[in-house]
Amino acid sequence: MTTSLTWGQADTVFIKYNKDKFEEKPNYKTDTVIFDTPNASQILYGTTVLPWTSSQQNAKNFGILLQTITTTDCKQSGKPTANEVVSILETDTTLKIEIKIWGNCCHSFLGDLEIVEDSIVNIKYYGYGATYCSCDCCYGMTYNFEKWKFEEYKFLKSVMVNGDRRTIKKLK
Repeated sequence: MTTSLTWGQADTVFIKYNKDKFEEKPNYKTDTVIFDTPNASQILYGTTVLPWTSSQQNAKNFGILLQTITTTDCKQSGKPTANEVVSILETDTTLKIEIKIWGNCCHSFLGDLEIVEDSIVNIKYYGYGATYCSCDCCYGMTYNFEKWKFEEYKFLKSVMVNGDRRTIKKLK
């Protein structure tokens, strides 16, 4: 019997991007990212869910799993105002929370959540990007959850944005 001492790569991602965003003519660069295992291949791009945080694991105990996040242009003009929960839509198996936020015009967002005081769903977001512009924009964000039939779900009473209690809105 022969023992194999070879190693094979599990996953490779090629990323092509414009090296200098401020030049008129694109100057592309390609990077290669090699992962040891398929489970390690977490590429975060654009507005997306920050994957598998401990807060999300805890939220599962209350019967909710953050699936996706989408952004839209805000339907508001004028000076920035406070973040707010715009709407909450529930079915037997889904929970959809729409919020309005103010963030840097050049950013995408990583979304997360936490359960506060065993009763408040705290919708969290983190702006990030390759640069920081000198403007803020209003964004609409939709957090889509899968809802499980857990008895503990009944303890969730309200939603707020980024820990700001002024944004609290009743869940049910």
